[in-house]
Amino acid sequence: MAEAKLHLISIEEKYLATITRQLKEVFRNLIHLSPTTIKDLQNNTIDPGDVVILSSDILFGFASQFIPEGCPCIIAKREINYGNMKEVIDLPPGRNILVVNDNWNNTKETVESLRETFFEHNYFPYDPTKPFPSAIDYIITPDEVDLLPKGLGKVIDIGMRLLDIEVFFEVKKLLSLEIESSTLYKRYTKSLILLSKDHTFDESNDNKKIIKDVREVAGYHFSDMIAGSSLMKEPIRQAMTFSKISDPIFLYGEAGTGKNMMAQAIHNDSQYKHGPFVVYHCGFRTHDVLERELFGIENGHDVKMGLIERAHGGTLYITAINELPVFLQKRLVEVIETKKIMRVKGTSYVSVDVRIIMSSTYSLDKLLNEGVIDQELAYLLSRSAVHMPSLSERKEDIEDLIENIKKDCIERI
Repeated sequence: MAEAKLHLISIEEKYLATITRQLKEVFRNLIHLSPTTIKDLQNNTIDPGDVVILSSDILFGFASQFIPEGCPCIIAKREINYGNMKEVIDLPPGRNILVVNDNWNNTKETVESLRETFFEHNYFPYDPTKPFPSAIDYIITPDEVDLLPKGLGKVIDIGMRLLDIEVFFEVKKLLSLEIESSTLYKRYTKSLILLSKDHTFDESNDNKKIIKDVREVAGYHFSDMIAGSSLMKEPIRQAMTFSKISDPIFLYGEAGTGKNMMAQAIHNDSQYKHGPFVVYHCGFRTHDVLERELFGIENGHDVKMGLIERAHGGTLYITAINELPVFLQKRLVEVIETKKIMRVKGTSYVSVDVRIIMSSTYSLDKLLNEGVIDQELAYLLSRSAVHMPSLSERKEDIEDLIENIKKDCIERI
């Protein structure tokens, strides 16, 4: 039987990689799957009779000019990954929970899913323009930790939402796939488990590549950065110079100035570009959690690798460095200087080769004045510090930025 053609179109590469994995787990060799980001979509990519899945309805207007007339088009419905919900299941009933997602529609959808199944709690959708109830017990977010409001520490990250089961039945119908409904249900459940946060992939095969594709890829290059203004050209020039050496780099500037994008560009322009790009946000975590997640932990023969080791051969981008306690900053200095780490409860050092990029909304001088950064770390970072100017300082770039947003159909501004 000839393979059917299914096109999957998304905005973000990370989400595209994840739902591509999910579709392949369910349909196996029954389909020929062609995933692409909206910015890479071209004429003649989609043939008449092919089926198209759009990850969001906001893509339709732009994508429709590339979709032949009569091609079935599915607007993907998302659902929370129930494989990541153990922490929520274990909560005492009646908790007040703030739900944070990347935009208002997605936040409301997440709240609706939670209310349908985990009805024991009270859910409040987060609107950054409005105050939220003061008596919040927990925050739930589907893989959007960077968007969390400050000052609340009890966070449950339930991982990104995946494709709803309805999408799979719609694909089955449109492509007349020969798969029993009961088999489809079972494979769908398996896909949730495989894509859950706690699932451990076998690193001896291609699953190691899947982890990298889904979670640890830097998608931006210096050529993607808009820099018509002289204020933006200078930090890019500095970053391109710093990318050629292995010293740690410090990016600072207001929220929304492109620090994450710059970190990715540095990674892709460096000797570490073939390794993973691992991002870690220091906010909303206790000191012991920060230590375990960064440095790993040993318990006899049971070893859990930390993010520093996971970034071996690549880049570890640590955001909100001012939220990291000074004693852990000192341990990072040791890693930078010796290229070795000691896991929590470890008995010997482990060699690591990793480029570390750090960022904050505050300058090094301000961090030093407030006593929230180790002096030796500040000295190391001062040699490769890049200031990201605010948009109000680079008004000549605004028009180009708006056109770029329209072109790429980016959800977040």
